[in-house]
Amino acid sequence: MSEMVRDFLHKLFSACIDTPFFGIVLSIAAYKIGITVKEKTKLLIMNPLLFATVLIIVLLKVTGLPYPCYKKGGDILMSFLAPVTAVLAIAMYNQRKVLVENIVPLLAGTIAGAVASVVSVIVLGKMVGLDATIIRSMTPKSVTTPIALSISKSIGGILPLTMLSVICSGLTGGIFAPKLVKIFHITRPEAAGIAIGTCSHAIGTSVALEMGEVYGAMSSVAIGCMGLATTVVFMLMG
Repeated sequence: MSEMVRDFLHKLFSACIDTPFFGIVLSIAAYKIGITVKEKTKLLIMNPLLFATVLIIVLLKVTGLPYPCYKKGGDILMSFLAPVTAVLAIAMYNQRKVLVENIVPLLAGTIAGAVASVVSVIVLGKMVGLDATIIRSMTPKSVTTPIALSISKSIGGILPLTMLSVICSGLTGGIFAPKLVKIFHITRPEAAGIAIGTCSHAIGTSVALEMGEVYGAMSSVAIGCMGLATTVVFMLMG
């Protein structure tokens, strides 16, 4: 009887991991654990998204579960990225007066950020001797994923590397942005929000929203402006 039960459970488990349900549940559970760890430790490095990413990688590696099984559910979650980004418009609408008053700093900041982001990757990449294809893949790192992938594809970049660069850029901003704001004594939430959205897109903006609605609203608009400015930079570069 016990053999039959084990066989049944094995078949049930095999069936579950072969569906999108497995990847979705694993992602949500890992992120929830990450939130709990962040609340308990209060450490900047314990960003829930970073923690969940590492936890999932370790789990798949230790158990030997194939990545394609997880990817079925992961791809479904990825499809929500654009709609979730659009939801940021709520904070933008609530702070529309502040946005209008700061339109010039917003545009100037995102244009400067786009130029600095692209040029710094190219210069540093050449300094350390990176292949041209790798440099092209990393240059759109500071814009939101859909725009970054589109730019990378048009210039012959490696899409997985581009996505990794975008994630690393977002996580860096998400982890260190609140601390950097204090270190550099940035007292105006408008300025801090523009900087966070320009450098670390949606991941950083989620942290900006935790800092305050003005931070989040300015960061949300900066995401779109940064995407447009970066696209124009690439167009001018040919």
